[in-house]
Amino acid sequence: MYNRKTLRLALIVLTIALTVPARADVIVDTRPLVEFHNASDKVVTVHVSALSDVRVDSQGRAQTRVPEGIVDIRASAGGIHTVSLTKVFLSGKSYTLRFWLDRAGLRATGSVVDATTRAEVTSLLAQITAERADLKLAKEMIDDEETELNALGDRIKAEKDKVDAQHATVDKNTADDVDAYNLTADILNSDRERYHDALDHYNDNVGAYNEKLTAFKVKEKHLDDIADAINGH
Repeated sequence: MYNRKTLRLALIVLTIALTVPARADVIVDTRPLVEFHNASDKVVTVHVSALSDVRVDSQGRAQTRVPEGIVDIRASAGGIHTVSLTKVFLSGKSYTLRFWLDRAGLRATGSVVDATTRAEVTSLLAQITAERADLKLAKEMIDDEETELNALGDRIKAEKDKVDAQHATVDKNTADDVDAYNLTADILNSDRERYHDALDHYNDNVGAYNEKLTAFKVKEKHLDDIADAINGH
């Protein structure tokens, strides 16, 4: 016997889901957030790619959002001490970059990005961006399928109730009653077959989605590890 709870439990639950805003009209800024910590006794001015300069007071902190990916940074203290470095910043994450002065001049946490790593990061980011868009589309299609399955499940439940009601009142000696009952039962059986076919297709799509998502998470973790190593985390 089918009911809404049974039909819903029959669906494979997605174990991992992409995070999307709850409302389409809410704009969330997911650009990397970088906090600059000035541990020196001088004002530090930080220039990040094409963004406006960021002033960080002595022993102070300042924040700015930066583009995702390879980011070139140049900082100066007191107009005479300078340092240039390259970092990897990823969307949805926060970073802290500490500046200080020693005998060698202005210093900053983390290492620089060599040419090989720069190429690897650029390639990984391009792949991840494309796969993220593909996964989002696949998730939307799966959600639509689940909605259709649940609607069909509700229809089957209503048809089952109708069949049961007709069965209790049908006059087996009346051809019209029997024909009407058989028609309702045929519709129910047809929709049950449609449901099982649709459920098989849905489960196949969920399985393929989860395989892609697992591979995506592995690639994303690899990029995170590279970024953490470069940024000194």
